Amino acid sequence: MQYHRRRAMHPPTPGRAASPTPGPPVTVPALARLLGSGPPQRELDALLVALHFEGCRLDTLLGLLQAAQKHCLAIASDRPMVVLPAYGSTHGSAETVALLALALARDGHQVLVHGPLSDAGRMTPAAVLGALGLPPARGAPEVQAAWARREPAFVPIERLCPPLAALLERRLLLGVRGPADLVARMLRPAGAPRVLHVMHQDDAAAGSRIRDWAARVEADVVRAGLGDRGYGGLRRPARLEVMLSGQPRPDLLPAADADAAALAPLATAAYQAGAAPDAAATSARCVQELLSGARSLPAAPQRVLDAAASALAALSARPQPIGSALY
Repeated sequence: MQYHRRRAMHPPTPGRAASPTPGPPVTVPALARLLGSGPPQRELDALLVALHFEGCRLDTLLGLLQAAQKHCLAIASDRPMVVLPAYGSTHGSAETVALLALALARDGHQVLVHGPLSDAGRMTPAAVLGALGLPPARGAPEVQAAWARREPAFVPIERLCPPLAALLERRLLLGVRGPADLVARMLRPAGAPRVLHVMHQDDAAAGSRIRDWAARVEADVVRAGLGDRGYGGLRRPARLEVMLSGQPRPDLLPAADADAAALAPLATAAYQAGAAPDAAATSARCVQELLSGARSLPAAPQRVLDAAASALAALSARPQPIGSALY
């Protein structure tokens, strides 16, 4: 009995129902109102609480994604765009996302990173990129200018999709969970015919929903998990997967490496420093050393880069973009 009481004290895990008998799903029109022209605060809060108890049904995710896409910033692209969502930075993922973005941009790819500018005192990719002299882009022209310099562009979620940013902020104030975080990871800029999502997170439930979403809307995804935590804080091997047009493509995965067990923090000192004022600068120096060759690139991020390169080559060879009406 004690076990069940303890579980009842915690909020439901994304991807699971909060109870064995959840209520009816939140309708698509209601989801559209969440991101519409400012519903009454009481109605907004009621919908957020309903989503908290409903869990992350796939249809709910797709309904909210459809609504969010209508408010997305338009960014034109004449080739496959690499999109790196940066939400919930943990375990050194901020510096890893910055490293992947810079390495892919250096190879000539159009790379867009999006996420919050700050995240409850945790270090964000925006902070690492800012320490490297790459400020956030305020609109599409600044994104295009960064690409012309072979640099990644960071767009704050407040600029990429303002209504979703407001929803994320309100959700945090209420202290409830819901699908908004996952939907943010699935966003694509308006006007981008081909997008390769390079996702980096360690939530097993989120990974399952991302696979379901990719299969339903025929999305192109490279997903790198950090690996589940085992006893004593040790990590099990991370999973790297590639999906093109919603279908698994194990043939595009690089050979496994015994040293690529997990996407561990790149700059141990910065990770231990946490929100210290010089943490972003420490991470930026680490990323610079890895990109310049002064330090060897760890096997795990190298595998992600190799998988992304193979996926982009396959996308470039595809004559027409493939997509679902849902996306």
